[in-house]
Amino acid sequence: MFYRTPFNYPINNWEVSSLTSTEKMFMYNSEFNQPLDSWNFENITNMWGMFFSSGSMNQDLSNWNVNLVVNCKVFSLVTPNWTLPKPNFTNCDPN
Repeated sequence: MFYRTPFNYPINNWEVSSLTSTEKMFMYNSEFNQPLDSWNFENITNMWGMFFSSGSMNQDLSNWNVNLVVNCKVFSLVTPNWTLPKPNFTNCDPN
């Protein structure tokens, strides 16, 4: 969706509760760095590479409900500026 784009605008109020996948959403040099703590991810199962190599991202996503996520491989790999808490994956390995 925002793969390799300069998009960096607030989208925290988007209704995303029916999504099941966010694969590659902000992947590769995305400049996105906005709060997403209000997103409801209770139905997400696939977050493969969602923020992979997104150099700008640094938001606290620790409150996301990621209990159904089974594919989170390379979720935030190569995000050196991200120091705030990431989602707490319990059913997959994000590395």
